[in-house]
Amino acid sequence: MKKENNRNSRLRSISLRLPLLFIASFLVIIAAVVVTVYYRFERRIVEEYTAMGASATSMMAQEFDHDKVQTYMKENFSMEEYGEIRKNLEFLKEKYPDVLYMYVYHFVPEGGEVIFDLDSEYSLDADPPGDTLRSRSCCGTLS
Repeated sequence: MKKENNRNSRLRSISLRLPLLFIASFLVIIAAVVVTVYYRFERRIVEEYTAMGASATSMMAQEFDHDKVQTYMKENFSMEEYGEIRKNLEFLKEKYPDVLYMYVYHFVPEGGEVIFDLDSEYSLDADPPGDTLRSRSCCGTLS
């Protein structure tokens, strides 16, 4: 009788441990899969946004002729060519809705001169063309 009781207790113990072991293993595997998928997704999103930013920046650089900055400033940014470039940059910003800031500055020793600042749709912080942003510190932070 003692052997039979001991045997039943072992069977009950195994019948209880086996499902618990199975459930614990399953939860560990699920957690590992979720963590792996999360990090892969995060890396992919960062890569996509980086590529998008690089693409938009490249298109801006192709559109804008930096050799004509002084001409734009002398003409008070009223040249027809300047208006066309601004329109094209606004179109580019519409095509990249996740781009929050799109601007072109010309850096001089006094600070940064605003050439284009297309932030006006999102905030009132956009600076008008021709403004010079002064350097605040030795490290070149502009205000």
